[in-house]
Amino acid sequence: MRRTLRILRVALALLSLLLCIALVVLWIRSLLAPPAAATGLVNLSPYPDRWFLYAQGGTMLLARERSILDPADVPRGLKSGIDKRSVLGFGIERWQQSHNWPVDRGTITYGTDFKAYYCPLWSCFVLLLILPLIELPRMIRDFRRRRRGLCMNCGYDLRASPSKCPECGASINKKQKEKLLLPSPR
Repeated sequence: MRRTLRILRVALALLSLLLCIALVVLWIRSLLAPPAAATGLVNLSPYPDRWFLYAQGGTMLLARERSILDPADVPRGLKSGIDKRSVLGFGIERWQQSHNWPVDRGTITYGTDFKAYYCPLWSCFVLLLILPLIELPRMIRDFRRRRRGLCMNCGYDLRASPSKCPECGASINKKQKEKLLLPSPR
């Protein structure tokens, strides 16, 4: 059970590290792209509510675009202007628009409600980097213990007793036992 948890922790740390690298690439691309272009635009849902995830200007945005198709809701439901609230780069932006679509007999009026949640990409990077930074010292310690022929639990030298650790009583796996039986290189 402990071994499975250790493998899971290491796998999650490596996945988090890969996501950090991808996030840095996305961050650089979002800063180099022109302000009107969205980097990495991903449509997350079909009509009528469309969700988008993209990066622009060093910021990660999760946006929802909702169409208001009922003619009775369009004139009274739409507010003009942009409502924007933010603290330290984290925030919400909302605006609404009225559209007229020309058809054969007049026009069809509909509205669009747009809401975007955004956060700076550096904060996502820091959040994803926490697990690898916590796991890195443990991974280095385990690597050194394995290479030197020490007990993986307590760090006791196992060269004199290759079957079981005399300090903590932990059993030794087969690969580590074979390494202990080989003569050490000089």
